[in-house]
Formats: sequence, structure tokens, C-alpha cells
Amino acid sequence: MNSKILKVAAINSGIFILFLLLIELASYLALLRAGRNNIFFLFAPKPAEVDNPCLRMRTHPFLGHAHDHQNNCNDIAGGSSDGPFVVYDSPQETNDIIITLGGSTTDGFDTYHSQGITWSSSLNEILIDKGIQLKVYNGGVGAYGSSNELLKLLTIAPILDKNPKYIISLNGINDLHAYRFGALGGKGVPHTLASTFPFWTGVHFRSTVLETYISQHKSPFLLFPATQRALNFLSNKNHLRRYSLENDWANSLTVKDQKKFTAAALWKYNIETMNAISKVMGAKYYVFLQPTMGLEKIQIPTDKNSSDYSIYKTQIPKGYIEKINSHYEDLRQVCKIFDYCIDLSGTAPPVGDNYADPRHHNAKGNKLIAKDIFDKIFQNQ
Repeated sequence: MNSKILKVAAINSGIFILFLLLIELASYLALLRAGRNNIFFLFAPKPAEVDNPCLRMRTHPFLGHAHDHQNNCNDIAGGSSDGPFVVYDSPQETNDIIITLGGSTTDGFDTYHSQGITWSSSLNEILIDKGIQLKVYNGGVGAYGSSNELLKLLTIAPILDKNPKYIISLNGINDLHAYRFGALGGKGVPHTLASTFPFWTGVHFRSTVLETYISQHKSPFLLFPATQRALNFLSNKNHLRRYSLENDWANSLTVKDQKKFTAAALWKYNIETMNAISKVMGAKYYVFLQPTMGLEKIQIPTDKNSSDYSIYKTQIPKGYIEKINSHYEDLRQVCKIFDYCIDLSGTAPPVGDNYADPRHHNAKGNKLIAKDIFDKIFQNQ
């Protein structure tokens, strides 16, 4: 009797496992045919940000997302963590500081692109070398645009018991509406909502409407990743309906005759407001339009034997060049209006080995950016 039960159980278990394998295989092939990237079969390795506290993020009610290092990030080049900031080492004992803001190019916790040598850390080194009594507090966070920077400056910077003398933003690239609503789990949220809800991100919408948050997988690997990704893809189709502008929830937050923000108009509003807040804090505000690969004439590599050229040819997706150039054309027109806005988009061009990928400079490129920022602010002082 027992042997019959075991035999039936074994057969049923085998059928169940085969069924799961067939679903995983079908999901894998379907995703592959759809052109999805980073497809894994049966199991996927644990994301690096789970093991590395310097890369770990969590959902934040105001900012959309924030670092979740839990004071365990000990791999910061030339500095250490202090709550939401990276504070760089300096022999100068001073309460006078520079707060730097930006996305992943600025982020001092993210050691992936440049081994922790950011433009902020490089700026700190220049200040030390020049004997200028200022210390750099890096508030950059990966995927932040100017809206996130504004909210961080408004809600977090005032708690510092320091004297901010300068607030420096390096931004622009992450202010694309599509990026603001697509980064860090915002997929499935229509980008049309970005013009109506200027300070929201995809993370805000997902956490508020669906109560889904930035996930930190605790398992050593993810089983049946293709099946789970396929299910996420199908559920995102449903999210498109739930997030539509005609949705009752969205309409409940929409004002009649509400102003629509283009990406450039929102950027203009944000940098104007950050300038005003900086004045209240007694600090001088500067915003630098950041350089990025693909900008016509100034950020297109020509040396076919260089690593920058290889990055340009192999890592830039179709349609990106037209989109980023159109976006920067709009931002440059805004930047010309303000004396505290400086177009740095031609700095650290891809003439050899200045980039880690199309959106991020490496350590060498970041040092060039830091030098230009220092020169623009301090050369006449």
C-alpha cells in the first residue's frame, strides 16, 4: 500500500515538475522572441544590490526611493556614510560645506561605474589641494532627477547642523519623462502621467495604487525567473489600464484646467525653486547640465579603436540618440536664461577612455567633470 502511494506521489510530482519546466521554457522563449534583455532560465543569480548595502534601495514616501545602506556601507572611496549623505575625508575642520546633488553619476554610494571616484569626491580632492576650507556632502542618488533633488533639498538638507555655502546640481539626463516613470520599477506606468504629476515617479504610483514596493530578494537566487518575469509583464499590461488618465483615482488628484509640464518646463521650475531654497539656506546654487554620450558634435566618439567608440556602437539602444538630443536642445534653451545654470554637456567627451557606459563616465571622466565644475565656480574667486 505504501509503495503504491509513494509511486503515485512520485508520478504526480514528476508531472508537476515537468509542467513547471514547460511553463518556464515557454516563458523564456516568448521573452527571448520579444527582445527582452537579461533573460535567465530556471534560476537567476541574486542581484548585486542585495549583497552590497551600498547599492541597496528602498521605497521612500517623499523621494520615491532612497538608499537603504543601514550603516553597513563600508566601501566608499575617500569617505563614509552619514545618513543620506556621503561625506568625504578632509584635513580641514570646518562647518562650511558643499552639498552636491544628482543621479547615479553623482551618487557616492554607487561604486559600480567608477570605483567610487565620483565628480563629487574629485571636487573634494581639488578643494583640499587648493586649500579651500569647504567639505563636500554628497547627496546624489541613482535615478534621481531634478524633482527628487528639489524634494531632498527641501526635506533633508535643512536637518544638517552645518553651513551650506554651495548647492551644486549635476543633472538633466534623468529628467526625461520616460526615465522618471520607468526607472526602478516604474514600468507599466504611462509616461503621459508625468506631465500631470510633476513630482511623482513610477515608484510613487506603484507603491500608492498597487502597494508594491522596491523588492530586495533575500534568497540566494530567483527560481523560475522567466515565468516570474512573464507574469510581471502580463500584470504590467493590466497596470496600463489602472494607471490611465481616465482612471477615477488619477482624476481625483487632477485639477480642472490643470497645467501640463513638459520635461524642460519641469526642469526649469525645479532649478528655479532650488535656487530660491538655497538662498534661504544662505547658500549659492549652481546647476550644471551634465554631459552624456550621444549628444551630436560634442559627445560622439570618432576613434574606432577606443573603448568609448565600442560603448557607443554596442550599448546605445535604437532611437535613443534622437530622443536625448531633442531633450538636451530644450534644456539648453532653459539653461541660457539663468546665470546659475552652466551647460557642461561638452565636458569629458568620448575621445578615448572617459566612459563606463553611455550614461556614466568612469573615474577619469568624472575627474574632468570635477575640474570644470571647480573652474566655473571658483576660478574668479
